Amino acid sequence: MQDRTMKNKNLLSSKKNSKKAQITVFILIGLIILIIFGFLFYLVNLKERSESEINIEKFTSEVLKPKILEQYTTLCLDEALEQGLILIGKQGGYINFSDDDYLLFNQDKINYAIIPGPVSRQYNLPPIRSSFTKNIAGELKEYIEKETKKCTDFSALQQIPELSSYKISDGTPDAEIRFAENEVIVFLTYPVNFTYPDAKPIKRLVRFVSKENVRFERIYRAVADLVEKDIYDPGFNIIEDSEDSNDFLRISQDAKLNKIDVPQKASSLFVVTDFGSDLN
Repeated sequence: MQDRTMKNKNLLSSKKNSKKAQITVFILIGLIILIIFGFLFYLVNLKERSESEINIEKFTSEVLKPKILEQYTTLCLDEALEQGLILIGKQGGYINFSDDDYLLFNQDKINYAIIPGPVSRQYNLPPIRSSFTKNIAGELKEYIEKETKKCTDFSALQQIPELSSYKISDGTPDAEIRFAENEVIVFLTYPVNFTYPDAKPIKRLVRFVSKENVRFERIYRAVADLVEKDIYDPGFNIIEDSEDSNDFLRISQDAKLNKIDVPQKASSLFVVTDFGSDLN
């Protein structure tokens, strides 16, 4: 009787263990299926996203060709370079003045190339380039970057149907100024950011070039030489003795030098008009 009871208990225990094992197997199978589906979904999603990003990369590369962006950037860059050179030429090498030490003439602020010193007069023309002080290239660079960004409207690209889903923004442009003998060249690097829903932002650096046929460096050397001679030679007359300057003599065939007295400011203004440049 006791043996029979033990057999029944063992049978009952075996059945319970069998059911637990079956449930465990079903749970494991369910988890495996879930993991497989999750992994497949991830692969499909990754493939679609990769293809989408490739298409976006290809599309933005086409859109950001200089010809397409010309109306947004190149015309603005040309205008900024031209106006910057005009301002620097009219204002004696500066665009922005940090103080009131300038001659106001016909609404133009003009830098004093020669200023009184404790013992003798001092040279005050800004250098074309310098790593240590305010300079003409730096003034022009800052002006071009600011004015080009102000003029250019990259958000207008979103009016193009193919780009309506993109969020387009621009970064800070970076200008490099080069003064050659007969021209001034600016190289502008402009960052443009494209953001598409559910995709990584794409950044493109777009490069533009603009130039003006202006003999800026040659004119600058001639003016600097005249200023130095006037400071260090008491008998030198800028107008009458200008041909004693070899630098001015080299440009004199296409340039004209005039003097304007400003008695109310006890100052004299010397104007070089260069007919060998597109801007004069």
